[in-house]
Amino acid sequence: MMKSKHYISLILGIAILFFSSCDPGVDYRQIVQNDSKYDIMLIVDTAHINVHFGYTFDTLLIAKHSNVVIACEQGLGTTNGFSSCNSFNDSVYTKIVDNDHLHLDLDLNNSSNWVFDVLDESMGGGGECECRIKITDSMIK
Repeated sequence: MMKSKHYISLILGIAILFFSSCDPGVDYRQIVQNDSKYDIMLIVDTAHINVHFGYTFDTLLIAKHSNVVIACEQGLGTTNGFSSCNSFNDSVYTKIVDNDHLHLDLDLNNSSNWVFDVLDESMGGGGECECRIKITDSMIK
């Protein structure tokens, strides 16, 4: 009987140590939401981009009335590690498709234009989060 109590205490101690030392997991997405009536070309100067997020494109079409995930990361950490929404380093440019006279009057390189949101929070500060920027017709001039 004494041996089984010791065994249970040992198992419990190992479980507590194991779970207290685990880093939380994070699922992060960076999304451009194009609510405008225009197709927009997103152009990335990959030579100057923050390699941490590993953008795999240099040009991306964001169709009118659509959402596009332009970056994502999964790993260990906390959601607040992504709250700055800052990853471009002045490397993103836009072009209105089939219209050289219009331009997007919104700086995608400015992190204050992005909205950070925790979609699902787990223990230890992990979970699912996103940075999203919305483009509307009023931003195209």
